[in-house]
Amino acid sequence: MTPGPQYFHRASQFPNGSLQISSLIPTDQGNFALMMLTAQGLAKVYIYLPVHEPVTKPVINSSSSQVLVNGNLTLTCVTVHAERILWRKDDNGLPSRVDFSPDNKTAIFHRINQWDAGQYQCEAENPISRSYSDVFTLTVSYRESYSGNRFISMAGIICGCIAGTALIIAAMVLLYKRYVLPLRDSQKDTHSVGRYTDRYSSTQGQSIDGREDPSMIYANVVNSDMGHMDLS
Repeated sequence: MTPGPQYFHRASQFPNGSLQISSLIPTDQGNFALMMLTAQGLAKVYIYLPVHEPVTKPVINSSSSQVLVNGNLTLTCVTVHAERILWRKDDNGLPSRVDFSPDNKTAIFHRINQWDAGQYQCEAENPISRSYSDVFTLTVSYRESYSGNRFISMAGIICGCIAGTALIIAAMVLLYKRYVLPLRDSQKDTHSVGRYTDRYSSTQGQSIDGREDPSMIYANVVNSDMGHMDLS
């Protein structure tokens, strides 16, 4: 057997025509040709040698540090030398509504819900190795949505209270002007008349204050009536 032009020192030939390559490296990958001279002539055989490297430990990257209900999320399994990527959630497969990239390294979630929360893991493998990522715990939050709705509700309540208060004040002012003020003016006039103008006319046409004791009022008094009178 004669070594070919691309023979290298890590390759060893054996009398049976086999070839052994030690300490494989990525550049050893490729087509190898074996040529044999037989009674029928020259024969050539080609064989492809794949060289695989162990996969690196996968790492799950998330597109968002805070996942909210009804939001979107992308999980990416980052690894090298993997020929196949598998995903798991709580030791089961992912829901059918999750979309995947052609190489299966990226999982895309649309409209996250509470059922998407859990523990995720990706597996990377090739013909010679397999490796698993650390568990990625997905927590779904309601805080922003709830706070936003609460803010909107509170704003509506405050605006309603302000508008209601303004209407009540306006109604009270109108009622005060329409009913209370006229009533107060009427009571004031009546009190004034009762106190100051309740007078009576004497037989001489004189006005007499109604507050005076009627027993002290005398009509048609003349000069000859002057004198002391005993009122006891």
